[in-house]
Amino acid sequence: MTDGTTKRPTRLRFVRRSALGVVVAGAVLAVTALPAGAAGNVPATAPLDLWGVDGTANAVVVSGTTVYVGGSFANAKRYAQLVPRQNVMAITVDTPKPSDSLSPFQSPTNGTVRALAVDASWLYLGGDFTSPGSHIARVSRATGAVDPNWNVTVDKTVRDMVLVGPTLYFVGDFTTVNGQARKRAAAVDTGTATLLDFKPSLTNKVYAVATDGTNLYLGGSFTSVNGAPRSFIASVNATNGVLNPAVYNGINGTVLDLSVAGGQLFAAADSGFNSAAAWSVGGGQIAWRDKANGDVQAVLSLRGNAYFGFHDGYTINGTPDTTLRLLAADAGSGALTPFAPKSSGNVGVLGLASDGPYLAAVGKFPKMGGVNVKSVAVFVCSPPSCTP
Repeated sequence: MTDGTTKRPTRLRFVRRSALGVVVAGAVLAVTALPAGAAGNVPATAPLDLWGVDGTANAVVVSGTTVYVGGSFANAKRYAQLVPRQNVMAITVDTPKPSDSLSPFQSPTNGTVRALAVDASWLYLGGDFTSPGSHIARVSRATGAVDPNWNVTVDKTVRDMVLVGPTLYFVGDFTTVNGQARKRAAAVDTGTATLLDFKPSLTNKVYAVATDGTNLYLGGSFTSVNGAPRSFIASVNATNGVLNPAVYNGINGTVLDLSVAGGQLFAAADSGFNSAAAWSVGGGQIAWRDKANGDVQAVLSLRGNAYFGFHDGYTINGTPDTTLRLLAADAGSGALTPFAPKSSGNVGVLGLASDGPYLAAVGKFPKMGGVNVKSVAVFVCSPPSCTP
């Protein structure tokens, strides 16, 4: 998932902008697409023809030319080829031949991987698994070998994580970390695995975490934080977890992903809301909202646009399009860009990540943008349509 946090308050009146910038208050409207060529800096809709997986990919992180994928699968898959990769896989995007893109990296787990983060030496895993580790582990980013000296114990599922320097923040369903109370959000020092004094208390699951370097943004199904009312999205101090005064109005569904950039907070939310939406990081009313025909499950702010993934299609100009699972909107207005790769599959897109010119989308889909990728699609930002 992305660097961002979303919170979910009670549903209030919100402000909606059409693609032409007209403000419409109250009703939920489908965004009108921009005229062709009116929005730039998006990649071509055909992804690279790389390896994918034979199951569901829940999480992705990109580092340089390596894409790490976590989820629930037994094998890497490319057309009829299958190679064992249990719940974690790495691909290299710049190999001369796409068939050579599968990395020798292996780090099998005994349960679903739902969160990934990477630094210069290590890949951090979070999820349902209890081996290696206990819902969280650290492995070599080169080989996948588990670090036996990094011991963090979490009692329940880890659903998202983000690195800030030497600090790893993670969120999920858990209530204890290293035997100490941590209600669904925690932080450890990556060098020593020491539990830090970051301990906000949330009443229900946290699915997403993001940061702007000063504050941490949390998104999920919770209704209070540190005893104060906050539904679905909250902002807390990144050092101690103290709740910030910001309130994000207008959302009424579980927040599944968050992204933060340029003073804006972007959220993806499920049934009841089924939208990607944006706020100022300081809170207040929704700046814009793009409603899909199913859960919006992933969001990523990138190069002036907000990419969002979903299932069940999208309605544009009043016409439902069941072939869509991934779109990009102008970050400032919410107006749709021409980026609209055709896809299918009931699950759709569950995760987004980027580094340099590469944008990776994962989930469960048999193809994307006309290419037979299996649940992993990597797009390249290249001139003239896109400048990395």
